[in-house]
Amino acid sequence: AGEASAFFFGSKFRYGGNVAGLFSWTVDGGAGVDEYFVAVSRAGDVIVYQGTDPDTAESWSEVGTYYIGEVPAGGSFGTVHGGDLFLLSIYGLASMGEILQGVDSANVINAAESTAPSAKITPILQSAMQGTYTEYGWSVRRLPSFGILLVSAPTIGSNAPIQLAYNYSVSGWGIWRGVPLVGFDSWKGGVYIGTSDGRVCAMDVAVDNQLLDPPENSVNGDDIRLSLMTAFTSLGIVGRFRKVSQLRVDAVSVQEPFLQSSVRYDY
Repeated sequence: AGEASAFFFGSKFRYGGNVAGLFSWTVDGGAGVDEYFVAVSRAGDVIVYQGTDPDTAESWSEVGTYYIGEVPAGGSFGTVHGGDLFLLSIYGLASMGEILQGVDSANVINAAESTAPSAKITPILQSAMQGTYTEYGWSVRRLPSFGILLVSAPTIGSNAPIQLAYNYSVSGWGIWRGVPLVGFDSWKGGVYIGTSDGRVCAMDVAVDNQLLDPPENSVNGDDIRLSLMTAFTSLGIVGRFRKVSQLRVDAVSVQEPFLQSSVRYDY
């Protein structure tokens, strides 16, 4: 309620740049629920405020200022999930929960020192962002119906579209390849994407490129291609060489899949 008034951020951004995003963040810091207002500049400054009325000093205060590196073009570089605010920048996917506790945002590049979701894939993110963070198409958003956090990247030239998906149930990353999404969101338990040729696609069927009519998978749609590389394990004895003698693949599928498998050593 009340009259809207201008709030000037320019002098508060140490590294400059315009306001790139404004976020509302609710978090329980141990002494009850706190409400924060987070302002992010295009150059990577992050200012955190707490309170209810910016015009009254008694009810509005600046909690801290931080730096997370340049943020990508557009305003979809931040999302709230599980009581934390994640911000996508050239450093990776920074956790405001960690930053507010004094963890250097640059430590997201070190998986051993950070619990940030992107710690293990930061080299991939940094490589993909090199020279492209000024292009529209970078975004991060949670998809509750899939149980994932999706980071999308712009498609440059004839390169294949690629997105990075973080699975909350296993705390691991996967890659979406060949999904031509420009924008995406979750709606009524489903995930919908928009493509560069003006289509709206629902990600809820067992094949790719299936039109509304006819609905039969056998005559409408393309097979979905996927790959999986399992994690390495020493089986409790480090340094001993082993040879695989048997390999079994278990799969659950609507249709009978065509499978190819192989064993890789020292990958």
